[in-house]
Amino acid sequence: MYLFEQVGRILYDMTKNKLRVFLTMLGIIVGVCSVVLIVSIGNSVTTALKVFLAGSLGDNRVTLYISSQNGKNFNMRYDEVYDFGKQIPDVTGPLLESSNVLEGQARIDDECYSSASVKGVSSAYFDAYAVVLAGGRVLTNNDCTYHSSAAVISDIAAVNCFGSIDDALGSQLSVIGTNGKILDFTVVGVYKDISAVNKYKKIEDKRMWVTEIFCPYEYLEDQYEISLKSNEFSELTYVTKNDVDMEGVVAAVEAALKQRYDDEDYHCNCYRAFARAEETGS
Repeated sequence: MYLFEQVGRILYDMTKNKLRVFLTMLGIIVGVCSVVLIVSIGNSVTTALKVFLAGSLGDNRVTLYISSQNGKNFNMRYDEVYDFGKQIPDVTGPLLESSNVLEGQARIDDECYSSASVKGVSSAYFDAYAVVLAGGRVLTNNDCTYHSSAAVISDIAAVNCFGSIDDALGSQLSVIGTNGKILDFTVVGVYKDISAVNKYKKIEDKRMWVTEIFCPYEYLEDQYEISLKSNEFSELTYVTKNDVDMEGVVAAVEAALKQRYDDEDYHCNCYRAFARAEETGS
Protein backbone atom coordinates (compact mmCIF):
# COMPACT_ATOMS: atom_id res chain seq x y z
CA MET A 1 0.00 0.00 0.00
CA TYR A 2 2.84 2.34 0.92
CA LEU A 3 4.51 1.61 -2.42
CA PHE A 4 1.39 2.60 -4.31
CA GLU A 5 1.16 5.87 -2.33
CA GLN A 6 4.78 6.76 -3.21
CA VAL A 7 4.25 6.00 -6.90
CA GLY A 8 1.09 8.10 -6.89
CA ARG A 9 2.87 11.03 -5.24
CA ILE A 10 5.70 10.84 -7.78
CA LEU A 11 3.27 10.81 -10.69
CA TYR A 12 1.38 13.74 -9.18
CA ASP A 13 4.57 15.79 -8.76
CA MET A 14 5.61 15.05 -12.31
CA THR A 15 2.21 16.10 -13.61
CA LYS A 16 2.26 19.26 -11.49
CA ASN A 17 5.76 20.18 -12.73
CA LYS A 18 4.75 19.63 -16.35
CA LEU A 19 1.67 21.77 -15.78
CA ARG A 20 3.80 24.52 -14.23
CA VAL A 21 6.22 24.38 -17.16
CA PHE A 22 3.35 24.41 -19.59
CA LEU A 23 1.75 27.44 -17.94
CA THR A 24 5.10 29.22 -17.82
CA MET A 25 5.67 28.61 -21.52
CA LEU A 26 2.13 29.69 -22.26
CA GLY A 27 2.72 32.92 -20.35
CA ILE A 28 5.90 33.60 -22.29
CA ILE A 29 4.15 32.96 -25.62
CA VAL A 30 1.24 35.24 -24.70
CA GLY A 31 3.67 37.94 -23.55
CA VAL A 32 5.69 37.81 -26.76
CA CYS A 33 2.55 37.89 -28.87
CA SER A 34 1.29 40.88 -26.90
CA VAL A 35 4.51 42.80 -27.47
CA VAL A 36 4.45 41.98 -31.18
CA LEU A 37 0.81 43.08 -31.36
CA ILE A 38 1.50 46.33 -29.49
CA VAL A 39 4.48 47.11 -31.71
CA SER A 40 2.40 46.35 -34.80
CA ILE A 41 -0.38 48.61 -33.58
CA GLY A 42 2.15 51.29 -32.71
CA ASN A 43 3.68 51.09 -36.17
CA SER A 44 0.23 51.27 -37.72
CA VAL A 45 -0.67 54.33 -35.66
CA THR A 46 2.63 55.97 -36.54
CA THR A 47 2.07 55.30 -40.23
CA ALA A 48 -1.48 56.61 -40.03
CA LEU A 49 -0.27 59.71 -38.21
CA LYS A 50 2.35 60.38 -40.87
CA VAL A 51 -0.24 59.98 -43.61
CA PHE A 52 -2.58 62.37 -41.78
CA LEU A 53 0.16 64.93 -41.30
CA ALA A 54 1.23 64.65 -44.91
CA GLY A 55 -2.33 65.29 -46.02
CA SER A 56 -3.11 68.12 -43.63
CA LEU A 57 0.21 69.89 -43.31
CA GLY A 58 1.79 68.97 -46.58
CA ASP A 59 5.46 68.23 -47.26
CA ASN A 60 5.89 71.14 -49.67
CA ARG A 61 6.34 74.01 -47.23
CA VAL A 62 9.12 75.94 -45.59
CA THR A 63 8.26 78.09 -42.57
CA LEU A 64 10.27 80.96 -41.12
CA TYR A 65 10.01 82.30 -37.58
CA ILE A 66 11.66 85.68 -37.31
CA SER A 67 12.58 87.04 -33.90
CA SER A 68 13.58 90.58 -33.03
CA GLN A 69 15.87 91.52 -30.15
CA ASN A 70 16.91 94.70 -28.37
CA GLY A 71 13.82 96.52 -29.58
CA LYS A 72 14.64 96.03 -33.24
CA ASN A 73 11.91 95.04 -35.68
CA PHE A 74 12.94 92.53 -38.32
CA ASN A 75 9.43 91.51 -39.38
CA MET A 76 8.87 91.22 -43.12
CA ARG A 77 6.45 93.73 -44.62
CA TYR A 78 3.72 92.66 -47.03
CA ASP A 79 5.40 94.30 -50.01
CA GLU A 80 8.57 92.32 -49.24
CA VAL A 81 6.92 88.92 -48.86
CA TYR A 82 6.42 88.20 -52.57
CA ASP A 83 9.80 89.66 -53.58
CA PHE A 84 11.62 87.46 -51.09
CA GLY A 85 9.85 84.34 -52.41
CA LYS A 86 11.02 85.14 -55.94
CA GLN A 87 14.63 84.81 -54.78
CA ILE A 88 14.13 81.16 -53.80
CA PRO A 89 14.29 78.49 -56.54
CA ASP A 90 11.31 76.12 -56.73
CA VAL A 91 9.10 78.32 -54.50
CA THR A 92 5.65 79.03 -55.96
CA GLY A 93 4.78 81.76 -53.48
CA PRO A 94 3.90 82.69 -49.90
CA LEU A 95 1.06 81.01 -48.05
CA LEU A 96 -1.15 83.87 -46.87
CA GLU A 97 -4.48 83.51 -45.06
CA SER A 98 -6.57 86.42 -43.85
CA SER A 99 -7.20 86.79 -40.15
CA ASN A 100 -10.66 88.12 -40.99
CA VAL A 101 -13.24 85.55 -42.07
CA LEU A 102 -16.74 86.50 -43.19
CA GLU A 103 -19.41 84.08 -41.99
CA GLY A 104 -22.80 84.21 -43.69
CA GLN A 105 -24.68 83.11 -46.79
CA ALA A 106 -23.66 82.99 -50.43
CA ARG A 107 -26.91 84.15 -51.97
CA ILE A 108 -28.57 84.62 -55.33
CA ASP A 109 -32.09 85.08 -54.00
CA ASP A 110 -34.30 83.89 -51.14
CA GLU A 111 -34.33 80.33 -52.48
CA CYS A 112 -30.89 79.96 -53.98
CA TYR A 113 -28.35 80.31 -51.19
CA SER A 114 -25.69 78.35 -49.37
CA SER A 115 -24.13 78.84 -45.93
CA ALA A 116 -20.55 79.96 -46.40
CA SER A 117 -17.36 81.17 -44.77
CA VAL A 118 -15.23 83.55 -46.86
CA LYS A 119 -11.46 83.33 -46.47
CA GLY A 120 -8.83 85.49 -48.17
CA VAL A 121 -5.84 83.48 -49.41
CA SER A 122 -2.82 83.72 -51.68
CA SER A 123 -2.63 81.71 -54.89
CA ALA A 124 -0.17 79.27 -53.30
CA TYR A 125 -2.89 78.16 -50.86
CA PHE A 126 -4.35 75.72 -53.37
CA ASP A 127 -1.03 73.90 -53.84
CA ALA A 128 -0.37 73.85 -50.12
CA TYR A 129 -3.64 72.12 -49.32
CA ALA A 130 -3.96 70.13 -52.56
CA VAL A 131 -7.38 71.57 -53.34
CA VAL A 132 -9.14 69.48 -56.00
CA LEU A 133 -11.03 71.39 -58.67
CA ALA A 134 -14.40 70.31 -59.99
CA GLY A 135 -14.41 73.04 -62.64
CA GLY A 136 -12.84 76.35 -63.63
CA ARG A 137 -9.55 77.49 -62.10
CA VAL A 138 -7.93 78.48 -58.83
CA LEU A 139 -6.86 82.00 -57.89
CA THR A 140 -3.78 83.33 -59.68
CA ASN A 141 -1.04 85.76 -58.76
CA ASN A 142 -2.75 88.33 -60.98
CA ASP A 143 -5.97 87.95 -58.99
CA CYS A 144 -4.01 88.77 -55.87
CA THR A 145 -1.88 91.55 -57.40
CA TYR A 146 -4.91 93.41 -58.74
CA HIS A 147 -7.13 92.72 -55.70
CA SER A 148 -9.62 90.90 -57.87
CA SER A 149 -13.08 89.89 -56.62
CA ALA A 150 -12.58 86.42 -58.09
CA ALA A 151 -13.80 83.54 -55.94
CA VAL A 152 -13.43 79.78 -55.81
CA ILE A 153 -16.51 78.17 -54.27
CA SER A 154 -17.40 74.60 -53.28
CA ASP A 155 -19.35 72.21 -55.48
CA ILE A 156 -22.04 72.25 -52.78
CA ALA A 157 -22.40 76.04 -52.94
CA ALA A 158 -22.40 75.87 -56.74
CA VAL A 159 -25.35 73.47 -56.79
CA ASN A 160 -27.22 75.24 -53.99
CA CYS A 161 -26.91 78.66 -55.61
CA PHE A 162 -26.77 77.98 -59.34
CA GLY A 163 -28.08 74.47 -59.82
CA SER A 164 -24.83 73.12 -61.31
CA ILE A 165 -21.08 73.64 -61.45
CA ASP A 166 -21.16 74.77 -65.09
CA ASP A 167 -23.80 77.41 -64.39
CA ALA A 168 -21.80 78.71 -61.44
CA LEU A 169 -18.63 79.44 -63.42
CA GLY A 170 -18.46 83.07 -64.54
CA SER A 171 -21.54 84.03 -62.52
CA GLN A 172 -21.90 86.78 -59.93
CA LEU A 173 -22.39 85.89 -56.29
CA SER A 174 -23.00 87.93 -53.15
CA VAL A 175 -22.11 86.86 -49.64
CA ILE A 176 -24.17 88.43 -46.87
CA GLY A 177 -22.34 88.20 -43.58
CA THR A 178 -23.95 87.71 -40.20
CA ASN A 179 -22.38 91.07 -39.32
CA GLY A 180 -24.31 92.76 -42.15
CA LYS A 181 -21.28 93.07 -44.41
CA ILE A 182 -21.93 92.27 -48.09
CA LEU A 183 -19.21 91.14 -50.50
CA ASP A 184 -19.63 90.61 -54.24
CA PHE A 185 -17.68 88.00 -56.22
CA THR A 186 -17.24 86.51 -59.66
CA VAL A 187 -17.01 82.71 -59.53
CA VAL A 188 -13.88 81.57 -61.40
CA GLY A 189 -13.56 78.08 -59.96
CA VAL A 190 -15.36 75.30 -58.11
CA TYR A 191 -13.61 72.86 -55.79
CA LYS A 192 -14.71 69.50 -54.42
CA ASP A 193 -15.67 69.71 -50.75
CA ILE A 194 -14.32 66.43 -49.38
CA SER A 195 -15.28 67.38 -45.81
CA ALA A 196 -18.89 66.75 -46.69
CA VAL A 197 -18.53 62.96 -46.96
CA ASN A 198 -21.16 61.12 -44.89
CA LYS A 199 -22.19 64.08 -42.68
CA TYR A 200 -23.57 66.12 -45.58
CA LYS A 201 -25.95 63.35 -46.58
CA LYS A 202 -27.65 63.52 -43.19
CA ILE A 203 -28.55 67.21 -43.49
CA GLU A 204 -32.12 67.73 -44.61
CA ASP A 205 -31.63 71.23 -46.00
CA LYS A 206 -28.36 71.10 -47.96
CA ARG A 207 -28.19 74.89 -48.02
CA MET A 208 -27.32 74.88 -44.33
CA TRP A 209 -24.02 73.01 -44.84
CA VAL A 210 -21.22 75.58 -44.37
CA THR A 211 -18.47 75.54 -47.00
CA GLU A 212 -15.53 77.83 -47.60
CA ILE A 213 -15.30 80.44 -50.31
CA PHE A 214 -11.77 81.51 -51.26
CA CYS A 215 -10.98 84.97 -52.57
CA PRO A 216 -7.70 86.89 -52.90
CA TYR A 217 -6.10 87.76 -49.58
CA GLU A 218 -5.67 91.34 -50.78
CA TYR A 219 -9.33 91.74 -51.76
CA LEU A 220 -10.62 90.65 -48.34
CA GLU A 221 -8.12 92.89 -46.55
CA ASP A 222 -9.43 95.79 -48.65
CA GLN A 223 -13.02 95.00 -47.72
CA TYR A 224 -12.10 95.16 -44.04
CA GLU A 225 -10.24 98.42 -44.71
CA ILE A 226 -6.91 96.98 -43.62
CA SER A 227 -3.91 98.64 -45.21
CA LEU A 228 -1.59 96.05 -46.71
CA LYS A 229 1.32 98.39 -46.07
CA SER A 230 0.73 97.99 -42.35
CA ASN A 231 0.81 94.19 -42.50
CA GLU A 232 3.99 92.68 -41.08
CA PHE A 233 4.92 89.04 -40.63
CA SER A 234 7.11 87.40 -38.01
CA GLU A 235 6.01 83.99 -39.27
CA LEU A 236 5.97 83.14 -42.95
CA THR A 237 5.36 79.96 -44.92
CA TYR A 238 6.43 79.47 -48.51
CA VAL A 239 5.04 76.74 -50.73
CA THR A 240 7.33 74.84 -53.07
CA LYS A 241 6.82 72.90 -56.24
CA ASN A 242 6.21 69.17 -55.86
CA ASP A 243 9.08 66.68 -55.76
CA VAL A 244 11.86 69.18 -55.19
CA ASP A 245 14.97 68.93 -53.03
CA MET A 246 13.62 70.43 -49.81
CA GLU A 247 17.05 70.53 -48.21
CA GLY A 248 18.20 72.62 -51.15
CA VAL A 249 15.22 74.94 -50.76
CA VAL A 250 15.93 75.40 -47.05
CA ALA A 251 19.58 76.15 -47.80
CA ALA A 252 18.52 78.75 -50.38
CA VAL A 253 16.13 80.35 -47.89
CA GLU A 254 18.86 80.53 -45.25
CA ALA A 255 21.31 82.08 -47.72
CA ALA A 256 18.76 84.70 -48.80
CA LEU A 257 17.95 85.54 -45.19
CA LYS A 258 21.60 85.99 -44.27
CA GLN A 259 22.05 88.29 -47.24
CA ARG A 260 18.93 90.25 -46.36
CA TYR A 261 19.67 90.78 -42.67
CA ASP A 262 23.13 91.82 -41.57
CA ASP A 263 22.54 92.46 -37.90
CA GLU A 264 23.81 90.59 -34.85
CA ASP A 265 20.40 90.94 -33.15
CA TYR A 266 18.56 89.24 -35.99
CA HIS A 267 17.57 85.61 -35.55
CA CYS A 268 15.40 83.25 -37.59
CA ASN A 269 14.37 79.61 -37.30
CA CYS A 270 13.69 77.86 -40.59
CA TYR A 271 11.56 74.72 -40.69
CA ARG A 272 10.43 72.31 -43.37
CA ALA A 273 7.58 69.80 -43.12
CA PHE A 274 8.38 67.03 -40.57
CA ALA A 275 11.91 68.32 -40.07
CA ARG A 276 13.57 71.27 -38.43
CA ALA A 277 16.25 72.93 -40.46
CA GLU A 278 19.36 74.52 -39.06
CA GLU A 279 18.73 77.78 -37.20
CA THR A 280 19.75 80.89 -39.09
CA GLY A 281 21.12 84.03 -37.50
CA SER A 282 24.19 85.75 -36.29
